[in-house]
Amino acid sequence: MNSLTQKNGKTKQADYVLTPMLDELVRNVEFLGGDVWFPSGAITILGGRKRCGKSTLALYECAKFSAMGKKVLIVQREDDAGLVKAKLQCMGAALGNIMLYKRYDHETEYCGFDARDLQGIVESAGRMRADLVYIDPLHGLAAGRMNDQRSADCLIALDAMAKRNNCCVLGVTILAVQDYSAVVAEFGFGLAYAEALVCAAGAGVGFLVAMLLFCGVRSRVEAANPPESFKGLPITLVSAAITSMSFMGFGGLVENIINAIF
Repeated sequence: MNSLTQKNGKTKQADYVLTPMLDELVRNVEFLGGDVWFPSGAITILGGRKRCGKSTLALYECAKFSAMGKKVLIVQREDDAGLVKAKLQCMGAALGNIMLYKRYDHETEYCGFDARDLQGIVESAGRMRADLVYIDPLHGLAAGRMNDQRSADCLIALDAMAKRNNCCVLGVTILAVQDYSAVVAEFGFGLAYAEALVCAAGAGVGFLVAMLLFCGVRSRVEAANPPESFKGLPITLVSAAITSMSFMGFGGLVENIINAIF
């Protein structure tokens, strides 16, 4: 069914079309069954704000898949092994079909992982021939970020593993966009307003510091005597690039301080 639009009394062809679903070709995709159907050989990402039940929902699906005879690999760092086992038992999981990924450090085993464990997770999933690999949080394999080259490399490696083993990768991550209505409901308007003021003031102070640093660098460049080929715009661009790279050292500084305090 072609779509038509009316503009200035004239009818013209729209740039979209509606087609009946019955006329579409069926793509041959294998799914893992359960309450939620996840495609095999692909990555499924479950995202949401903090404390909204993402991990509980994902763990429930792991329990259901294990009860269906599917092999499940759990990679998480929020709870200890005993608590994870207790939750799975309450959810009716078949514990014999579940393996828990642990770190081994200085003769100590514990639930945890970081970017260094990507290869170990891929090898573990292949060795046990897992049908479902549950990773919580997914951004833990990308050094806490899901918006740079490291996160892209992580997703590429996991996607290749999913296709190679014909398994499903279920990743849980926190959405970067915060719902401030939830913050207001939990902490009250005053604290939420104070947080907004601190963020606004911090952005202003950061911009001021950046401008002061660039002014200092510019004054030093003007007083310097660089080689003839670097005089003018070239030395200015080189200095600006080096100064910009220095700001990478401040990445996550405030966030890590807040996490350490609270």
